[in-house]
Amino acid sequence: MKKVTIFLLQIILFLIGVTAYAHDYKSSKIYSKEEINYIEKMQEGGLKIGANIDSLYVDIKNPEDSLAHKYESLLEDFFHIDAEIIIDEWKDLYQNLKKEEIDLLLDFTLSENRKEEFNLSIPIHGEKLYVISNNKNISLDEWRDLSGKEIAVLVDSSYSKYMKEFKKNNNLNFKIKEVDSFHNSKYDYAVSHTGDLFSDGLDVLELADVDPMGIGLAKSKVMLKKIIDKALKYSHKAQLLEMLDNEKTKRKRAVFYKNLTKAEKKYLEGKEKIEILVDSEFYPIFYYDKNKKTYDGIFSRILNELSLLLDTPVEVINLSPEEPWNSMYERFKKGSGDMTIMYFTPERGGMHNFSEPLEYTDMILVSNGGKKNITNMKIGVVQDDISEKIALKYFSESNKIIKFERFGEMIDTLKDGRIDSCVIDNDILSYYHQTRFDLSLEKIKTLEKMPICFAVQRENDTLLSIINKATDGFIDRKGIKNDFFQELLTVSIAKKMEENKRKNLILSMVGLIVVVIAAMTAGSKYILHKNLHKLAYYDHLTTALNRISFEKEMDKINFSRDGGLGMYIDLNGFKLINDNSGHHAGDMILKEVVCRLKKVFKNDLVYRLAGDEFFVFLKDTPLEPGINLAKQALKELKTPMNIINKEFEISVSIGICELDEEVNNLEDFLHRADIAMYTAKDKKDGGIVVATNKLVAQFEEDKNLEKELKKALYTEGIIPYFQPKVDLQTNDIVGIEALARWIHPERGIISPVVFIPLAEKTGLIQKLDFLIAESTIKKLKKWIDQDLVSNDFKGSFNISVKTFEEEDVYEQIKFLLNKYDLPGKNIEVEVTENIFINKLSKMLDELKFLKEDLGASIALDDFTAGHASLRGLSQLTVDTLKFDKSLLQIIKENSEKGKNIYSTLVKLSKDMGYTSVAEGIENVDESDFLKKEGVDYGQGFYFAKPMAEDKFVEFIGKRDGNSLYKERLVEIIRQKQNEIKIIEVYNGAL
Repeated sequence: MKKVTIFLLQIILFLIGVTAYAHDYKSSKIYSKEEINYIEKMQEGGLKIGANIDSLYVDIKNPEDSLAHKYESLLEDFFHIDAEIIIDEWKDLYQNLKKEEIDLLLDFTLSENRKEEFNLSIPIHGEKLYVISNNKNISLDEWRDLSGKEIAVLVDSSYSKYMKEFKKNNNLNFKIKEVDSFHNSKYDYAVSHTGDLFSDGLDVLELADVDPMGIGLAKSKVMLKKIIDKALKYSHKAQLLEMLDNEKTKRKRAVFYKNLTKAEKKYLEGKEKIEILVDSEFYPIFYYDKNKKTYDGIFSRILNELSLLLDTPVEVINLSPEEPWNSMYERFKKGSGDMTIMYFTPERGGMHNFSEPLEYTDMILVSNGGKKNITNMKIGVVQDDISEKIALKYFSESNKIIKFERFGEMIDTLKDGRIDSCVIDNDILSYYHQTRFDLSLEKIKTLEKMPICFAVQRENDTLLSIINKATDGFIDRKGIKNDFFQELLTVSIAKKMEENKRKNLILSMVGLIVVVIAAMTAGSKYILHKNLHKLAYYDHLTTALNRISFEKEMDKINFSRDGGLGMYIDLNGFKLINDNSGHHAGDMILKEVVCRLKKVFKNDLVYRLAGDEFFVFLKDTPLEPGINLAKQALKELKTPMNIINKEFEISVSIGICELDEEVNNLEDFLHRADIAMYTAKDKKDGGIVVATNKLVAQFEEDKNLEKELKKALYTEGIIPYFQPKVDLQTNDIVGIEALARWIHPERGIISPVVFIPLAEKTGLIQKLDFLIAESTIKKLKKWIDQDLVSNDFKGSFNISVKTFEEEDVYEQIKFLLNKYDLPGKNIEVEVTENIFINKLSKMLDELKFLKEDLGASIALDDFTAGHASLRGLSQLTVDTLKFDKSLLQIIKENSEKGKNIYSTLVKLSKDMGYTSVAEGIENVDESDFLKKEGVDYGQGFYFAKPMAEDKFVEFIGKRDGNSLYKERLVEIIRQKQNEIKIIEVYNGAL
């Protein structure tokens, strides 16, 4: 049966191979008659291909050796078309593609928003974004080094949004400068993707994963897109990726060698090869694959990258693949080989030179699912391995430590029950979950976190220095590990299919053929991964069951009959941990979370649905016991985690949903649990929330209102109302404050008290803030041009703290002022007092830019409403203090005391050099008092209510030269005269 399988596979591979070796478009048999006709027409006119001068496709120092020309040759050989490479700056190429003066543009970011203007090829490769330091005197040690700096981004690139996201996640602020080209530029900092990474810059900071890269095509070239896509799927993508990898290696090596000393270069020149001794059973780090008859594993692939980088082979010199660890290590200690791979311990540190840690891993105690009590447990270790040292450190004399020469022998002994447990690292557990279905290993306890390093012979400081430089940014260790575990999924599936084949050979072969053909024909790791993932049941990172397993389990549930409950569990602030401490720390936290969840929910299943989202299903469990278990989980997870010598405190949000008459299917079940989880997330530190009918109904109502709010923001349903700002000494209108008003077609005017908190909660506040800001700037420009107001008239609008945290306010306001040609002196940006309970660094920079670069004024709104302090005020770059209307309410409640408070605050404002504005003025007495105390400006219903634009224009048009109250003054004088007459009459009566 096995021979039949192999024979069928050989036929498949042969057929694919016949196609793959076709040498041009006709013999490839992939194009229709219509497409062949189109290609033949192109042969008459040729192709114009754009290549960005700053990209990986262009080698400035050796233009003829550029990757663009190699791709040109590939197209010419395959399509027999004359191709012309046009090398230029990105901005010009981008515009030329838009105007269809060129046919396609290489190294093009495949962003969704570009589909409106261009045709986009299928993805060629994934990409990351970086900030590069171009000045050798400037270092980038941490992200905070970017604060207050100006960073260059290519104009018309899609990188600005990534920069905004990065700023938001890290509470940073910097200016974004759009430039035509980086070539020969003098910018200290530049944003670029991996393709441009290895230039002459000294330091690099990784920002984020970005949209994949491919080819951009002119909008009218729909047929050309189909043809290029087929060529990429057929073979060109694989060839391009190979050429890109070679180009990256070439540039990477050039930059790497620049960082080497003369002694290090000389050392490598004199080395024909670097010899390494490695434990061939160090799963999954390094091991001998008997089927492939070669070494494999995560570090084996790192060694391959190292060989390419050093341009020197790294060769394994074990006596044989069967040589046990203790024998190999003894030879290394006696001077055999240049280096090895092992865990670092202080004892070993005194014997060898160790590189910087390449990875940290959890050393754990696992069992075969039998005995759980550690006392009197027989524990297996590998002799002279780190597992032996850890077992001796953590376990008492009541335990019997059993030593094995080989790792495989120990695992087989554990499987047979001759030992109760063994000490291994967590990655080994993941490895065995995916490759050996005859094992059922269970984690009992995490013992210690250990660093894995290269160990170099004691006297070889030069090689150690080279290794440290090579592994510091030049080798993508995380990417290598992820790829390795994805390939392990293939092994897992192959074994599953081998088992199923005995039951149904034909069906299994059809499944295998589909997977193989889909993967090989497309030539895409993504498609392979997608198909493999559907068949995998375990999450390789955490060993929890994955979403496929979850859905399979849920298929067994009868939602109209069965009882129980589900818990949706989400980690709070996990993205920030990933961004600030690195993905490795994040991965280790996820592993620890699963370990702790399994400790609490012993008899139930823990699933990792995605990212930092987990689900626990407790069948036939009533609500109260379920809530008690959730509380135990909260307590367990709140215990600090020591990860890579750093302590992390994790809070979680848990949403609980019961199986009851309201839950009809899996979608309802997940939806209700999700609602409860997000409600818990709204609390400061998370917690537990149960999905009651009332909670779900309120959530749905809020969602509907959110949809209507979003619609209103895009259909002018929300508009600014303008309230005049009055000079209290002259009674002139000197400005306005723009206030958002939602005019709902059915509900009428919805109060800002309702929709502004909703906008903040749902992430719509930025859109709302900038909508009001743009409308205000636009109206101000129109009124000034129409001489309705003076050139010094000032409009103010509020920008929320949330918007400052998540958007580049300076850049956006600068754009709006330029768009409507309005000077910055005509606007005032208002911030509220809750700025004092948020991180200030980013906002302080933004306010400084707004004031100093644009000339805008800054006002602190709602002063004294809650959070302001003298210390806080000293940090802010503000011009105006707006006294909250609650201060006038104090005067009403206690006249003398209230007036003293107000007088003191006004004096403080003047002493600190601030302009003062009183809000909420409702009568003439309040106006007179404030005028007497020297308050500069006033707002309130006494002067005018907020009004729509047409009413405001009508209102201000009746006044001469912005003088507000000639009519009102007459009324006030009459009122005063009447009061005097009444008093005189009263006195006369007495």
